[in-house]
Amino acid sequence: MNGLSYTNVPEEEKNLYLFGGQELQPEFGLDWYSFEFRNYDPQLGRFHVIDPMIEKHYDYSGYAYVYNNPINLVDPFGLDTTFADNNAKVAFDNTYSQTEAGIERLNKKKDKIKSKLEAKTTSKKLIRKYRRTSNKLHALNEVKGVLDNAITSSMEYHFISLPSNEFVLSGGTSNMNFTENRYEIRFVNGSSAGETVSHESTHGLQYETGSLGLIENFNTGKGDLVDYSYGHELEAFTIGKSFTKYTKKHSTRINQKRLMKMIIKKYKDRNITNHSF
Repeated sequence: MNGLSYTNVPEEEKNLYLFGGQELQPEFGLDWYSFEFRNYDPQLGRFHVIDPMIEKHYDYSGYAYVYNNPINLVDPFGLDTTFADNNAKVAFDNTYSQTEAGIERLNKKKDKIKSKLEAKTTSKKLIRKYRRTSNKLHALNEVKGVLDNAITSSMEYHFISLPSNEFVLSGGTSNMNFTENRYEIRFVNGSSAGETVSHESTHGLQYETGSLGLIENFNTGKGDLVDYSYGHELEAFTIGKSFTKYTKKHSTRINQKRLMKMIIKKYKDRNITNHSF
């Protein structure tokens, strides 16, 4: 529909990342936006593919965008991950892109070491380096798995950014909002946002799989912990620290014993129902 989207700008100078930060696809003059799982037509204000999560939202059109409320909500993937504000979306997108970049970098490093090993198989130093790189790559892939789950899960993940001057223990918190039927993640929007997003998304996955027990509190509409151990925090901290450490070019390994001591000290007086790992 060139009449609605025509601009007198050279093709090579056009910015194709516009609405929602998604790529405009000008092929065949359709001018749809690619939201990964669905294509969005801004001229109609509708998707041309039904919402994969429509069974959860039967009272809304399967072709609508964010409950017809684009002022307060965004949906960058065309699925069911929602954001309370643009800062939350940017923080999640940055966390995801940094994780992908880290995986790509470690894969290249691993292949380079492998090539050297093929020429010099007896080098113990190279073997140790290869193993360390493989372990870091595995850890970062686990981070990506947690983030992917937040995107593709049948349970809605709702991210809320908090001002950088707001104090929150551990930089963030998360809980099931039974009233809204979604898992809400709150995090301080600062330099450690990526670590907190990864950490709290891990708790969401723990709840989904039944590992972390939450029961609805009918007075608050939120979840009360009924099965919560040091082990849940160890897993979440490991994922968060893996993001922080292994997305950097030079990083040291995570010290699990030190992490366990920190968790015991930090959480011994909190509502832990199982004081074990």
